[in-house]
Amino acid sequence: MTRAILRTITTCCLMVLAMTAIAVSESTLPGVPENQENVAVLPFEIHGLTADEGASLAQTLREALTQSKRYNVMQVDTMMGIFAEAGIKNLESCNYSYCLADLGKVLGVQKVVHASLTRRGKLYSLRIRLLNVADATMTYDEKAEHSGEFEALLTEIVPAQARKLTETRFETETKWYVYAAAVLVGVGAIYWIYRSFSKDAGEEDSGTGPPSPQQ
Repeated sequence: MTRAILRTITTCCLMVLAMTAIAVSESTLPGVPENQENVAVLPFEIHGLTADEGASLAQTLREALTQSKRYNVMQVDTMMGIFAEAGIKNLESCNYSYCLADLGKVLGVQKVVHASLTRRGKLYSLRIRLLNVADATMTYDEKAEHSGEFEALLTEIVPAQARKLTETRFETETKWYVYAAAVLVGVGAIYWIYRSFSKDAGEEDSGTGPPSPQQ
């Protein structure tokens, strides 16, 4: 009886652990959408480009991030409307952490993306940063250079950098294999307990049998 009860309990525990492992892996494996964070892509800080070129690049970045489904990206009209109501101007001059965090708080988002682009002849230097609004910390800072036509920035460079950003795993995110390791440890512990109790139960059964008839 003891062994049957123990076997049933162990089976139930294993089923719970297995279902937990499946649920965690589905929610955290690369390529599977997680809980989306609200993100605002600020106007590009540009040097040597026109305002229209900067706006095109920023919109390309917004669309690429939206397509990844990792972030809930604020629409540019909504963002600029909030800034207008708050009387905030000269956004390009806001490029340091605490200023960017303040803009994020005004917008009510969790993260802001700040990008700068400098053109020298046909050489373009791009920098994209992702900032956590709550504590004004930069969680992503990547640079890229392109030598050639401007159109390649819209069709290749910026989309590629957006993919790189969305595929980056940050330190605050628990990786899926950490959960998997925890599940395996739990399964191993249950198996060890089961084997130990089974051995003890077997010894008790062998030592408490009916007395042999006396001669």
